[in-house]
Amino acid sequence: MPPSAGPKPPPRAPSEPDDAAQPASFRWPDPGNRHLAAAPGIGDQQLGRLARGEPEAEERIDLHGTRVAEAKRLLARRIASARARGLRCVLVVHGRGRGSATNDAPLRDAVPDWLTRGETGRSVLAFAPAPRQQGGEGATMVLLRKSGSPA
Repeated sequence: MPPSAGPKPPPRAPSEPDDAAQPASFRWPDPGNRHLAAAPGIGDQQLGRLARGEPEAEERIDLHGTRVAEAKRLLARRIASARARGLRCVLVVHGRGRGSATNDAPLRDAVPDWLTRGETGRSVLAFAPAPRQQGGEGATMVLLRKSGSPA
């Protein structure tokens, strides 16, 4: 049997079109948790700090009340803007899906794919569920690359 290259990333959410290739190999320390991932070079300790709210989010991106397609565009614009302004950490508020008619969470389910693909994925170093006091499973802490660093 050939050696394994490590755990494969979890499957994509069905809302993600196939047109956005994954730019870097993100690592999911817990393959069952799609909301906790890191780009190469980000260790488990740094990922753990992010999940505890360190560094503190410098900007809040609220996706509540938007449809999936608009939320994806809004997130891409706001991540690009935050990175261009030199911000290192943002909080993405997507909700838990409690307000949806079917009690599913389409934004929450799609956010990990958006953060790992396309131009947005090239701006992200890591992401983790936010600490409880900042939204818990209804929000995601996102660590951004430095604005001058290669994607």
